[in-house]
Amino acid sequence: MSSQHVMVVDLEMGEEKVGPFLGPSGKNIRFILGKTKREINPDRDESVDLSNLHCKVEVTDENKVIVRLSANDESHLEVLKKNILAQQDYVMGRVEKKSKSTNPKKPRVVKKNSNPKQKRFTTKYVFKTSMEHHMISKFIGSGGSNINDLKESVVLSDENLQGNKMSVSIHEDRKIRMKNLHFEHLQTDFDSESKVLVTVELNTTNRNATLETVRKYVKQFVEKANLSNFSNDQSVSFTPQNDSGELENPF
Repeated sequence: MSSQHVMVVDLEMGEEKVGPFLGPSGKNIRFILGKTKREINPDRDESVDLSNLHCKVEVTDENKVIVRLSANDESHLEVLKKNILAQQDYVMGRVEKKSKSTNPKKPRVVKKNSNPKQKRFTTKYVFKTSMEHHMISKFIGSGGSNINDLKESVVLSDENLQGNKMSVSIHEDRKIRMKNLHFEHLQTDFDSESKVLVTVELNTTNRNATLETVRKYVKQFVEKANLSNFSNDQSVSFTPQNDSGELENPF
């Protein structure tokens, strides 16, 4: 059985930076842990034990910010420490200052008629499914809240993603170009003559594995929207399943 190793890292930032460092609901910590796991075990060797890889941010009585790190291997702590300090640099605005004087910028060549969106995402899934068209707004959520929750659920569950950027959109059924995308009919517990198209675009190293994750959460959120059509309670509770997986840190 592996023994647990612990490390305490003193941060330079003040207490006012703890919120941006952690992110909403600790999202940035999950970013850091996910990035660290992939760096330690890029081949996903099951013999590598990452079960005790943890990070806890604390503010001492002297108003100093510290981070307590734990892992089953001392080398894992060093990787985690590196990413913690990189996140600190990101929060404190130091990232852009690196290598400015030593690496002069080269003129950027911009091609005419280029499509930034095509360059941004390499994988596209389109799901055709049943939904009354007036329920599209329920799928989107107030201010896009449900779509944002769908994105976060996918990113938290899939370690194949490259970065945490993703595009999710929904439209009434219409003709689309079938080139360079995966298209499928998504069956749910709800059936209707009205159909919608849910499009998800992202970058992944394993399209088939990511497809399974995306399909699962698109189905959950479609069923959530359809369920609200039959409920008098407009705040139907819904907690998407959260498989293991971490976000990649944006720094």
